[in-house]
Amino acid sequence: MHAENQRHEVPPRACVGHAKRVRRPPHIYTADEIARIMHTAGQMPAKGFIAPATLTTLLGLLASTGLRISEALSLECSDAGDDGLLIRKSKHGKSRLVPLHETSQAALNRYLSERARWPVFTKAVFVSSNGQSLMYPTVRETFLRLMVRAGLRKSTGSGPRIHDLRHTFAVRSLEQCGQTGCPSHYTWLH
Repeated sequence: MHAENQRHEVPPRACVGHAKRVRRPPHIYTADEIARIMHTAGQMPAKGFIAPATLTTLLGLLASTGLRISEALSLECSDAGDDGLLIRKSKHGKSRLVPLHETSQAALNRYLSERARWPVFTKAVFVSSNGQSLMYPTVRETFLRLMVRAGLRKSTGSGPRIHDLRHTFAVRSLEQCGQTGCPSHYTWLH
């Protein structure tokens, strides 16, 4: 803010205390990286816990809406409607409606139609190969393997995270605000 208008004051670092830990800077994915992630997700072996259709839909939804992974994994089929996604279990316990671009809505509807043909034992939108709700550790492990396979992360050490899709959504949305007015949603990323 100070860079744009000198009247904005920059508070000293110590005025709000010290952080207990230093956060790693987020990785902002390029459009090419997201395309590579989506392509690789569709090529992941179906014999694992997460079918390729589930993985691509989950990652596409995260990239195109900025949802937290916990919010996406908590979605139930009844939360998906024509107006968007009803997020009931947000980080701070509040509900909100997340609009979907028509391409995101179409991709989610295709997945839900395919999911309806599987033996499923939960109301959750995203299910494992055994028909149960996806658990975060399984998604995280699968995502890390996918990133190595896509050439976006080494097998050891740190690298881009699944939560960085949320950061990328926020940055791309802000970039669009300056050019065309703030969008209420992002297009489906293939």
